[in-house]
Amino acid sequence: MKYLLSISLFFFLTACGSEEMVDTTVDTPSVEQAPAVEMMPEPEAMPDAVPAMVEYVWHSKEANFSDEALMAHTERWAQIVDEAGWDLNFASVITPQFADDNFDFMWVMIWPTLEARDAAWQSWGETYEAEWLSTSAGIFNYDGSNAFGWTPNPMREPSVENTSATALTGYMFCEYNAGKGPNDLMSAGEQFNAWVDSYEEANGPGSYWWAIMTPQFELPEGTNVDYAWFNSWADESERAAGNAAFAESGLAGTFAEIATCQDEAMFDSRAIYVADTM
Repeated sequence: MKYLLSISLFFFLTACGSEEMVDTTVDTPSVEQAPAVEMMPEPEAMPDAVPAMVEYVWHSKEANFSDEALMAHTERWAQIVDEAGWDLNFASVITPQFADDNFDFMWVMIWPTLEARDAAWQSWGETYEAEWLSTSAGIFNYDGSNAFGWTPNPMREPSVENTSATALTGYMFCEYNAGKGPNDLMSAGEQFNAWVDSYEEANGPGSYWWAIMTPQFELPEGTNVDYAWFNSWADESERAAGNAAFAESGLAGTFAEIATCQDEAMFDSRAIYVADTM
């Protein structure tokens, strides 16, 4: 099954670093040891080949930025992935539907293994980064220290694959309430999936799917986030219809008993690379 994790993350990442981005050659980002996090149980009927990491890299626009210039660079970057032989499942650019001082958009990469991720970053730094920094100067910049990895746990397959290059994605960052944990979330998730099934039986199959993600990096002191709930829809109309029906389902109260979540942060996502084997 194709897990096009065209996600696109994250409002929470704004709290995970505040260094101003600079247009300089950067070292290969390291994968820091994350704090102990209670892991989600594996959902039933999910594929074995779940990616090891979804990585988000902050980018800032510069004076000469344009959508056309960004697209030209994403096309070149996709060529580099194949040219270099990186083992990469999927990549996208996500743009927040809100203003943020730390980034204007994020580059999202889905890695099958951590070894593949590290090898690609090393290849990038040794062979491609210097030219990239030169050609992107004045258009956008990034700092490799602002790269954040998350462990994905897909909780539902889309009934209909979204075949377009664009998607609408949302993130909610949550902390378990006292006495609650992953098993409670899994049980509620099964109820939620059953509700989505009944909703699609009445309204037709859709492209909606969701996942739970846990951080692979050290959280800032005082930050209480146990997981991120990720949602993906084909477009705003699909999201609005589903959310309106969900509001009448009564399930929101079930989830509120389990965890306290931030407001959902919305991103526009555009796929820039999909592996041929997916």
